[in-house]
Amino acid sequence: MAKEKSKGLGDDVEEVLEKTGAKKVAQFLFGKDCNCEQRKEWLNKKFPRRSTECLTQKEYKFLDELYQSKPRTIKADKSKEVYAIYNRVFNMKKKFSNCNSCVKGVLSELNIIYTKYKEDVLQKKN
Repeated sequence: MAKEKSKGLGDDVEEVLEKTGAKKVAQFLFGKDCNCEQRKEWLNKKFPRRSTECLTQKEYKFLDELYQSKPRTIKADKSKEVYAIYNRVFNMKKKFSNCNSCVKGVLSELNIIYTKYKEDVLQKKN
């Protein structure tokens, strides 16, 4: 039977508790109705698993040029493009900020997707 995909932190915590045996201990001590299911659902809603989309070739090229240039500051037009890519890829609605450290934080998260895309492209070439 295939494992169901995690919906968020609650599912992840439940998996750890099951693997370590802590879930059985809690049920032994507090009974079958120890509110585990309610806690799991609350955690899933509060900290959901984000679904991501793959970068387009155009987005990859834009990010590649940006990462290769290693700028100290990023101009507003490029920052807006970074936020547009971030929001599309992570299915988010993060508001644009011209704060340099905010943009770098967004770029840091995008770097994970960028790196994976780059690895996949290199793997296909070989």
